[in-house]
Amino acid sequence: MSILRRMVSFLLTFAAANAMAISLQYVTLKPYQDSLKDWMGTHLTLYLLSTFILYLLIVGLGALVNNVYFAIGLTAALIGSVSFSQYHKLKLLGEPLYPWDLKQLVNLSEMLKIARGIASPVVLMAAAGGVVLALAATFALPRVKRKLPSRMAWVAAGLLTVFFCFHIQHSVFAKPLAKMGMVNYNWNQRENYLMNGFMLAFLQNINSKIQSQPPDYNEAAVSQVAGKYASLAANTSGVNGEKPNIVVVMDESLFDPTRLSGVTFSEDPMANIHRLQAVYPSGTTLSPMYGGGTSNVEFEALTGLSMSFLNQGTVPYQQLLVNKTSFPSMVSLLKAQGYSATAVHPFDGTFYNRNRVYPVLGFDRFITQDDIAYKDKLSPNAFISDRAAAQQVVDVLKEGDQPHFVHLVTMQNHLPIMEGLNGPNTVTVTGLEGSGKTELESYSQSVKETDKAIGYLVEAVQAIKRPTLVLVFGDHLPALEDSTLFPTTGNMSGAEQQQFIHETPLLIAANYPLEQKPLGALSPSFFGPVLFQLAGLPEPPFYQMLNTVRQQLPGVSRNVYVNQEGQPLLELTQDQTNLLHEYELVQYDILYGKGYAASMLP
Repeated sequence: MSILRRMVSFLLTFAAANAMAISLQYVTLKPYQDSLKDWMGTHLTLYLLSTFILYLLIVGLGALVNNVYFAIGLTAALIGSVSFSQYHKLKLLGEPLYPWDLKQLVNLSEMLKIARGIASPVVLMAAAGGVVLALAATFALPRVKRKLPSRMAWVAAGLLTVFFCFHIQHSVFAKPLAKMGMVNYNWNQRENYLMNGFMLAFLQNINSKIQSQPPDYNEAAVSQVAGKYASLAANTSGVNGEKPNIVVVMDESLFDPTRLSGVTFSEDPMANIHRLQAVYPSGTTLSPMYGGGTSNVEFEALTGLSMSFLNQGTVPYQQLLVNKTSFPSMVSLLKAQGYSATAVHPFDGTFYNRNRVYPVLGFDRFITQDDIAYKDKLSPNAFISDRAAAQQVVDVLKEGDQPHFVHLVTMQNHLPIMEGLNGPNTVTVTGLEGSGKTELESYSQSVKETDKAIGYLVEAVQAIKRPTLVLVFGDHLPALEDSTLFPTTGNMSGAEQQQFIHETPLLIAANYPLEQKPLGALSPSFFGPVLFQLAGLPEPPFYQMLNTVRQQLPGVSRNVYVNQEGQPLLELTQDQTNLLHEYELVQYDILYGKGYAASMLP
């Protein structure tokens, strides 16, 4: 009987490990319409390795708790949650699940609020209850009794497997894994997950660097670049002898819906922004992200570093900055010139570890949903409105006599896009039907409210005594239905499509005269130099380098490069390639290097 139970236990555990490995790969391949059968046939060794890892983890856990059926149930529940998350993240954002995404579990309640519409709370609660009952039921099953030495051996095997999982990138494992067909695709995460499989790709991303070291990175190469921009720009006296306040508003999912082809609106949902763009410097932001990844856009805007040089899928806030005590940024540069620095985000301050990252960047204060003075919402279930957040910014600008730098990250337009969430729809859309029409009308209503908030903010700063500069931009496009975007992008080239789906509104307004100058398509990493010039502030050598790059390539992203004429580039000149490489060398030095470029960011 004991032998039979052992055999049943082995077969059940092995079958469960296979089923979990298959489920992870199935949801990874499905959005790309790739065949699971073909993948398993081509990558059989990697599939078996993934299964073996899961098997050892289950058996090790089963030996630890002396109940292999409980271990199967618990692991199945965890893998099921991962599969669910992988499928919906791919479907919504086109990106797989990464290890650092799990850090958002500390914000589970906020994540569920954001993910409304993906799964009913009732269904999720029912699923959780089912898992609890199933795990409880495992204690009623007849167990395989193992002696202590056997249990200890299996626990040790499980622990060794865990060690392997966390050190899969180590050079010791490189050759045997390469012989099995595993390839390092950190620079292209889509290929990483499709070729290596979810399990191994996910593990490969644990503890990985966000930027690979350039082959020619050394002191001489970086020092040569730093030498080109050795001196500070000539000292300037601000605006009328005063250092102006600087406000950066990164508006969540702000996109101009009137750019969509074949769609007409009963009114312009961005009337104020369009009016202001006609009299102030304006253009579009070439966002490095689409549909999500707000902190990565924020990273570019605040640090001047480019996501285009980083490994795909990385989140610098969670993978790198959270572990530092200081980091050079626009914030720290302004602080060195006597500015007070305040960040405002009307949401949970722990999201993306902002509560830990903002002090690293140099912020003095962080105002979250807990301590913001204005908590107005456009409906009971909505996020704090953009108008409320703008009112908080105005209050900060009125404090004290020192110049202020205020960085606002709004929440109003965040997913989900739901009818009535931000007030009854008052904008009618023609040219779409069904869910696409409802979605775009609901989104346009949200944008209309944002437009009012921006109009209020620009008008309010006119009454501020100190010269004040306000930059407003959208962090990325909303995750609209394909049927909404396709009529506009369907006849575009690949480069034109990438430019369109990554462009958001950009406006720079002030309470002092600014030349109405088109900004074109501008990457967030160049916002710092532009703001310093308009504010009359001396530019550090690093900003001089960024300006040199911007003169030739104002739009730099992994997806597309955009020239001064606002057109996508299919090929770079040698001079442009050299400038980007210098930029890459300095960026690596700032992130991981030995400080050879320290003089560029005093």
